[in-house]
Amino acid sequence: MWRRAPLGCGLLLVSGLTGLATIAGFIFLIFTQLQGMAAGAQRFTVPGVRTVQIASPGTYTLFHETTSLINGTIHLAPRAPASLQVQVTDATGAPVPVQATIGGSYSVGSYEGQALMDVRFPAAGSYTITVQVAPADGPGPWVMAVNEALGPKILGLVFGGVSLMLIGLATSAITLVAGIIVLALQRRTAASLPPVR
Repeated sequence: MWRRAPLGCGLLLVSGLTGLATIAGFIFLIFTQLQGMAAGAQRFTVPGVRTVQIASPGTYTLFHETTSLINGTIHLAPRAPASLQVQVTDATGAPVPVQATIGGSYSVGSYEGQALMDVRFPAAGSYTITVQVAPADGPGPWVMAVNEALGPKILGLVFGGVSLMLIGLATSAITLVAGIIVLALQRRTAASLPPVR
């Protein structure tokens, strides 16, 4: 004959499962969002002249990708060419300032990149990126990627993920305490009952 598990034990089980699900969900959220950031970059081979579409104004980062995948072709380049020069112009031909950055690197899925410089695009629209490399550095190609500055996006992602994880862990802790209290009450009640003869 099956014995029904006490309510307290059930609450303890729910608490443990909630905690595990919260941690797993946090890891999954961070991983998938980082993959989305990497996949959403605009990639192109250099040297040459390329046009990019900027959806919204703001600070973007130009990356050199040491490992990349474009149209089914894998590109491997351990470092950016030393002579690399970049110019950015808007649709009217007016220059857009670029500045060197040490904004970090990423390694997500098929992509590994190193930040080279930041560009603040003043408005949405088409921009032309001209990349020149001295012949001494070889013919290339190298892969560059344009993406929104990762620092603020990652901070927002981590803050949101941590907030959700704390809510989940708090729920797990409350369930755990409730389970302990209920289990203790059940045991006290069982101890006060007369023995079954």
